[in-house]
Amino acid sequence: MEKEKKISSLISLINGNFCVTFLGGLLLGLITLILQGQIQSTQLKNKRIIELLDRKYSMIATFSNGMSQCLQSSFGMRKRSIWLNSKQYSDNKLDKYPDERNFEETRNFYEEQRKNFNTLIHPDSLIAQSLVLFKTAELIDLLKKLDSIMDRYFITNDYKELKDKFNKANRLYQNIIKLMGEEILNEYKNYW
Repeated sequence: MEKEKKISSLISLINGNFCVTFLGGLLLGLITLILQGQIQSTQLKNKRIIELLDRKYSMIATFSNGMSQCLQSSFGMRKRSIWLNSKQYSDNKLDKYPDERNFEETRNFYEEQRKNFNTLIHPDSLIAQSLVLFKTAELIDLLKKLDSIMDRYFITNDYKELKDKFNKANRLYQNIIKLMGEEILNEYKNYW
C-alpha cells in the first residue's frame, strides 16, 4: 500500500502544473537550441558559398585584364628579344629593327619593355590561381593547355612560332573567361 501511495504521489507530481511546465519549457528550449544551431550552420555555409562565388567573379576580371595586358605588352618585347638574340653575335650590328631603331636603341627599348612587363601579373600566377578556384574539367584542361602554350611563347626564338602561340593564347584565354563565367552562373543557379 505504501508503494502505491509513493507511486500515486509521484504521478501527481509529474502531472502537476509545475512539472509539466518545466519539462515543456526544457523540451522547447532544447528544440530552439537545435534549430538555432542548424540556422547558424546554414548561414555560415551560405556565407562561404557567396564568398567563393565573389572570389571566382573577381578572378574573371583579374584573369581577363592580366592576360590581355601580358599578351599585349609581351608580344613586342618578345619580337625584339628574338631580333636581339639573332643579332647579338653578328658582325653586322648596323641592321635596324623594323621600327628603324639600331641594335643599341632596340636593346634599350627592350629593357624598358621588360621592366614594364615585370610589373604585371605573370600568366603562371593567373593560371595557378584559376586552377585553385575553378573546378570544371573542361576549364581545367584549357588552363593547363594555356600554361603549356605560354611556356613555349616565352622561350621560342622563332617569329612564326611566337605569332602562332600569341594567337592561340589570345583565343584560348577568351574561351577560358567564357567558361569561368559559365561555371559561376551554374553554381549560382544551383545555389539558389
